[in-house]
Amino acid sequence: SGNGDISQQSIQLESFGAIIYDGDWMNNTLPIDKTVGNDTFFVVTWEKQIPDIFVTDPNGKIYNKGDFEIDNTLLTARLNIDGTAQAGHWMYSILNPGNDQIITITVTSRAADEKIPPLTVNMLVSEKDSYGGRTIYAEISQGFSPVMFANVTAIIERPTGRPIEERLSDDGTGADVVKNDGIYTKKFFKFSGYGRYNFKVRVVGKEGATKKAIRTGARAFYIPGYTENGVIQINPPQPPVNLEDLTTELGDFSRVKSGGVISVPAGTLPVDVPPCKITDLQATIVKNKVELEWTAPGDDYDQGAASRYEMRMSDSLLQLRDNFSTTAPVNLTSMNPQPFGSRENVTFVPENTELKNGTTVYFALCAYDKINQPSAMSNVAKISVYVPWPEHPKGNNGKLEVVCSV
Repeated sequence: SGNGDISQQSIQLESFGAIIYDGDWMNNTLPIDKTVGNDTFFVVTWEKQIPDIFVTDPNGKIYNKGDFEIDNTLLTARLNIDGTAQAGHWMYSILNPGNDQIITITVTSRAADEKIPPLTVNMLVSEKDSYGGRTIYAEISQGFSPVMFANVTAIIERPTGRPIEERLSDDGTGADVVKNDGIYTKKFFKFSGYGRYNFKVRVVGKEGATKKAIRTGARAFYIPGYTENGVIQINPPQPPVNLEDLTTELGDFSRVKSGGVISVPAGTLPVDVPPCKITDLQATIVKNKVELEWTAPGDDYDQGAASRYEMRMSDSLLQLRDNFSTTAPVNLTSMNPQPFGSRENVTFVPENTELKNGTTVYFALCAYDKINQPSAMSNVAKISVYVPWPEHPKGNNGKLEVVCSV
């Protein structure tokens, strides 16, 4: 529907097609969530012979081929569910009774209540970047609230070979900029040749896992300490943020959205791509040792595993940022990078740097691929050590208090 009212727009819940051999079945279970259900249609197409079609609702009622409107010219069968389709798990089973043929099924629906926005998906494939790659974006939301922890998969049909699938993420690593904002992303470099590439995204939500963000009031930025009359005062520890207080669970749901078609002309296939930038480097002090953690990049951006890391440290933020290669190295030669998305961890005792009161040290790293191309320098992680003045002679018995910030 071209109507700007989202409650009147048709939403695709399922879109699947395959070659079904003589006597074989196409079966699947499809969740219809509570935000949709009006004007629900099951549409089946075939090439040669009409298949046997069965659709079962959550109560066990079975619709068969006789309940469908058959068009033998267009080779389609169309089932319209009366009223509002019941929320729950529907099942379709399609039997090919004759020669091998391609059979497809599409399920669409509209909002169940015009006052409650349905779960929606928007998809975009970016223009090519400097390396010839593309970024796939899928935004999942309900109204203005982002949907988190969904299973989002892009399906790409290429000029040659079988379609491939790419898992999109919303964890703030790789091509994803902001964690848990409902925008799932993935870099795409797997071009099989010149020609047309068709993109669509499949989104699956699982009850107990997929959540929707809840709007809350403004929160003040936490400050670990402050200086008063030349004396460092330490604030109480930051209260933990409970994700459960900021989200609400969603039930099972399914969505499919087309991302359109791109054309790759001759001479424009991508070149070798360096690892993606590490954006979540964190530093803490554990028993007078420095512990650093980050998410592993890939060899080609977010594909595979990098070949090696280069980490450096400095007591000067500007020196580390502007002259990374001239600062003190951290020995990571024995570390073998893990595949993209894995958590990396290293603990060491800094050489020539004593972790005493007033010490501040900054850390950053780069990753290198198999042909020694470096990533951009990571975010900078910082450790700071403060020993507060005791309020009483026996105050804290000389206990070291450490404030770590990133």
